[in-house]
Amino acid sequence: MGSQINSYMVTELSTDATRTADLEGLSIDEIIDKALIYCNNLPHNCNTYINQINDLKSRLARGRLHLAVLGQFNRGKSTFLNAITGLDVLPTSVLPSTSVPTIIAYGKELSCCVHFLDSKPPLFVRQSADAIRETLTKYVAEENNPNNQLCVKEVEVTTPSPLLENGTILLDTPGFGSTHVHNTRTALTVLTECDAAIFLLSADPPLTQTELEFLKQVNLYVPRIFFVVNKIDLLSRNDLAAIDAFITDILVMQMKYPADLKLFHICARKGALAKGDFQSSNWIESGINEIKTEVLDFMIREKYFTLSEALNDKFKESINAIEQKILEEINDYKDPLSKIKSEYSAITDQNTRLKKVTEKEISLIAVEENAVLKYLDDHLNAVKEPLSAELTNEFSSVVKKYKLSGKNIQSVATMFSNLASEKLRRLYATTINNCNKTIRKAVQIHHHEFVTIIENSKSLLGEKPSVSVMSIEKIDQCEMDPQQWNPTTALEFQLTSQWIDFFKSNTTLQYDLIRQFNATIEAYIPQQVESLSQKIRKQIHDAFTKVRAMLERDYGSLVKILDESLKKKNAAMQERLNIHGSRTVELQQKIEQFSSIKKYLS
Repeated sequence: MGSQINSYMVTELSTDATRTADLEGLSIDEIIDKALIYCNNLPHNCNTYINQINDLKSRLARGRLHLAVLGQFNRGKSTFLNAITGLDVLPTSVLPSTSVPTIIAYGKELSCCVHFLDSKPPLFVRQSADAIRETLTKYVAEENNPNNQLCVKEVEVTTPSPLLENGTILLDTPGFGSTHVHNTRTALTVLTECDAAIFLLSADPPLTQTELEFLKQVNLYVPRIFFVVNKIDLLSRNDLAAIDAFITDILVMQMKYPADLKLFHICARKGALAKGDFQSSNWIESGINEIKTEVLDFMIREKYFTLSEALNDKFKESINAIEQKILEEINDYKDPLSKIKSEYSAITDQNTRLKKVTEKEISLIAVEENAVLKYLDDHLNAVKEPLSAELTNEFSSVVKKYKLSGKNIQSVATMFSNLASEKLRRLYATTINNCNKTIRKAVQIHHHEFVTIIENSKSLLGEKPSVSVMSIEKIDQCEMDPQQWNPTTALEFQLTSQWIDFFKSNTTLQYDLIRQFNATIEAYIPQQVESLSQKIRKQIHDAFTKVRAMLERDYGSLVKILDESLKKKNAAMQERLNIHGSRTVELQQKIEQFSSIKKYLS
């Protein structure tokens, strides 16, 4: 047996240089063909990855390219897609609309297919644009399908649009940055299948911290990103130039994009009004034609290159997985107890998935925190003026109803000082409770993800891991404490009676008092709301710091348990190693073949 093994190895060494030379100068599809030849006579556990390589070859042959349209909630993604495809079926709303991904592909007829996560059969709708619009509104819109309660996996729309005839597939992703945390999570998941993306921005505001955090995640998955500024009809030329400079500076300085980065300017609303008429004034004024010619024509001209670049990493992942499975097969030949090896492989895969899930869950903390901070800012900005108006109206009513004298003027001042403090305390309590609802929702999603991982690990280890699960009590620990809060200063309003007041009419006296009170309130309320905001912002940050610490601790404990289990399984396998035969040498040659392929992948 030893001489037979040596014979195989000598043959392998003599042919390795020839094999490497044969790959020089080959294109990506030719290298894929070569890899498929090497896939002959591989173990059955490689079939999944062989199918993936065949799918990559098919995608190259068809020239299919997945283009995602990304953007923070209310940037106009669905309106933009309606405009560029000439359709009027995707739901648009002032509320967060898209809760599940929508795929738009070429087809001979207008149709819609809703795919579900459970065993429910797909729902097909054909020909009628109105029926398709109603279907999308029912199954895709957040307001009709909150938290994806209808268990929709994705919706596919086909259309005979010439725009998509070249094989381009558009994906309408859930808008991120709203208080619906699951939308951001779904948008990130969709990115793993994307080859390029249009990142939609607008001037209200031009670029948020939430968008930057999300863009960091996009850069991990998408090799080519085009930036589009929507709603330019709301801006003057000077304002647009200033916004361009603002966005470009941030993308270049913070995200390391090239200095000559191009921003496309559009008005999706006008483009949608064109309804596919590329000669209409609405279409011309929308600016979308530039995207059609420069972005989509770019795909037509450089589709092969773009696909090659996008598929290169996926190809390497499949090759790496095949090598891993071959190594497992070699070890199975060494180890007659294949059950132990199978368990080792399953735990390894689970450990790898767990580390990826941990990274994703931790990265979502910043996105979730920004969503709560955005709600806080929007809410407090919305209540400042009504709160001031409420106090001034109540003061005016009291002054006009009662004839004030020197004895009761100061009593009124004290009463309204207490009233202002009480209203601010109620505002604080209401705001804390609303923020806690969003924090609780975010933590519950993390909790559900962790429980799922725990159950999967239990099936692998044969017992439930001895790691604490985030219970309801721990969720409460992450919420903000609605402890009593008082304004930093009391409303100081000295209403005093002077001798000259004796000569004033009651109406004049009332007017003087109301004017004094209004001036005091206009300065006092914004100051106290800002103080309240700073306190809550700190509590929000502290709450999400607790969430992060909890995730890192619990996931870290589970990773440690799986690592220990892997060590035990590996030790058991090493004890049972036997002399391997010619099949092992053949499989080792396969690994060398695939290693030679990886050398020529950029």
